Amino acid sequence: MSKVSRLALLGALAMFGVGQTASPAAASLLGIDITNPSAFTASNNLETVGYEFAVNNQPVEVTALGVFDGGSMANLNLGAGPTTVQLWTASGSHLLASPVSVTTANSFQDGLFAFVSVTPIPLAANSNYIVAAQGDGLDFALFLNPGDYTVDPYISYVTGEFNQIPGSLNFPNMTGGDVGVFGGNVELVPEPMSLSLFGFGLAGLGLLRRRKRA
Repeated sequence: MSKVSRLALLGALAMFGVGQTASPAAASLLGIDITNPSAFTASNNLETVGYEFAVNNQPVEVTALGVFDGGSMANLNLGAGPTTVQLWTASGSHLLASPVSVTTANSFQDGLFAFVSVTPIPLAANSNYIVAAQGDGLDFALFLNPGDYTVDPYISYVTGEFNQIPGSLNFPNMTGGDVGVFGGNVELVPEPMSLSLFGFGLAGLGLLRRRKRA
């Protein structure tokens, strides 16, 4: 193997290693983070509430799904039935076999949302998705103006989404315009496979050069 090929292969392996370690090191970020929760709060009367978002130019992975609880699971009326959350494509195809049930036993608090960790769900770049939750409680649904929340830089907020059929989780069929409508939320990280694939490409390039020189 020539010196150039050897350096190319070593560089590729190094990049591959970066791609493999990027996922554990990357911290999950809230899709939507509330900066002014006191602006306007309302109970949703067991409706489905959430928002549509667009993934920007880099693929991402959803690592957790959550519901707005105002900072405490005590604000949710779990006696009225399970609080559930689901992730859909914008066209209505659900990305989970069944909704995630959020309970005091399986959730963790992140800001004003209670989250449940899920097996990472890959979301494609330049594609739209909807996350929404169904439940009950004093602090389950939140309606905010754009200045009252921040959006993860890997996604763009599109519109609030909800469904007024009570008692069960349903695909949102009504939009909330520019106002933020939050019941469901996501935690996400950038897709680590992009670096890994880049490493594989460099490794293949080095091996090809080696074969040509053999």
